[in-house]
Amino acid sequence: MTVQRRFRQLVTVYRILVITHATSPLLALDPKSKQNLLTMKKLVSLVAIVAIILTANCSRIEQNNDPIIGIWSQSKITTEENSSKTTVRKEWIFNDVYLGRYHEITGDEITLQTDFKWSRDDGKYIVEYRGLEDKPNNVLTIEKNSDDVLLKKADGNILALRE
Repeated sequence: MTVQRRFRQLVTVYRILVITHATSPLLALDPKSKQNLLTMKKLVSLVAIVAIILTANCSRIEQNNDPIIGIWSQSKITTEENSSKTTVRKEWIFNDVYLGRYHEITGDEITLQTDFKWSRDDGKYIVEYRGLEDKPNNVLTIEKNSDDVLLKKADGNILALRE
């Protein structure tokens, strides 16, 4: 719920309270009750302002600045028997809510597409593929060399390059 919508709801409740108290026949007769009503209005206004401030401040989402966030890819060119070349591209897209999407693209066609979940533990990243029983989880590390940023498997082989 947005802050503006919450504010409109609080204002509507406030107006209903004011109308209910202002139309009471007893309030018209008693001047002390009018003073109590003004005090009540001030109190309700103060509570509404505090509620708006708390709602606005509590709705911020933490920012994840992990270095793995982004697009990583691996490309291979395979030569078939009839000497035609085909490009096989694997792509991992990591986002900031510990989820991602994995694609395998052969030529111009997506041959495999699935979501994955990732986590970080002691500088190592664990990638768990959902819906693919034959694809094992990857344990990865990030390594920077002079030219590129590499995503390496636990055995030291390069899995992908940062785009």
